[in-house]
Amino acid sequence: MGNRPELNDAVKTEVFVGPKKAVQFDESIFPLGRRDRNPQFDGFTTFAKQNDVVFMFAGRSCATEKDQFRSFYEMMLASVEFFADPQQQVEPSVIDTNAWHLYTNEDFGYSLKIPPEFHERWKDLHGSSKTFEVYSSASELSKPAGQRYTVADLDVRIFKYGDPGFKETKEEAKILFEKLKSAKEGEELSLGEEGLLLKVRDINLDGLLAPQVLVGGSNTYATFYAGETYALQFEFEANRRGDLEKYKPFIDASLSTFRFNEFIP
Repeated sequence: MGNRPELNDAVKTEVFVGPKKAVQFDESIFPLGRRDRNPQFDGFTTFAKQNDVVFMFAGRSCATEKDQFRSFYEMMLASVEFFADPQQQVEPSVIDTNAWHLYTNEDFGYSLKIPPEFHERWKDLHGSSKTFEVYSSASELSKPAGQRYTVADLDVRIFKYGDPGFKETKEEAKILFEKLKSAKEGEELSLGEEGLLLKVRDINLDGLLAPQVLVGGSNTYATFYAGETYALQFEFEANRRGDLEKYKPFIDASLSTFRFNEFIP
């Protein structure tokens, strides 16, 4: 950054660009000359390194709408993928789930394997919601002994159409489901009260196709499926973007073990 002295005093934070740690400046550096910049515009500049190449990601918006623009920008960074040189590229490691705990829901009969770091937290009165959380020890945050800090949690939710807890009708849920499925990977969708979503991909959920999205303005990674009687939602939420990126592969591995069994959604 020696040739960019104007960034020396800028606020900077550690963020993630896809799976990689990066440095983000709370300031746009475009145009390159400070004297040419329009004070009505502002944004963010992020630098990430892949092998010997430094990538710069810069986004600008009206200064008065910078906070609203932040969620767009963060989702763009989260969607970045780095590819190795074809001669150096190797097959990605496969997460072994053989030793994971198999959770079976007694009320609905579905099952899935849970990563060892995740612990069951509660079950609601009707068995339609289940939460698994991963936490760190209090010592990591200098908290009093005996306290734990929740790093992230995975909510497995089943909504029956017409129940008070599920605001969409069957028709609305089906429309949302089809809209998410038809979106392309990397496409942003603005869905009213649902907020801004970034389509990640579609996964095989025990033989059925289910779309996955990142939720704007939060560190939330969600998978959704709408059946004939129920809607299923797997919502993984982390406190920090780094933890979201760290555990996303484990959530995908867990969902690859999901089985409907006798449950008919």
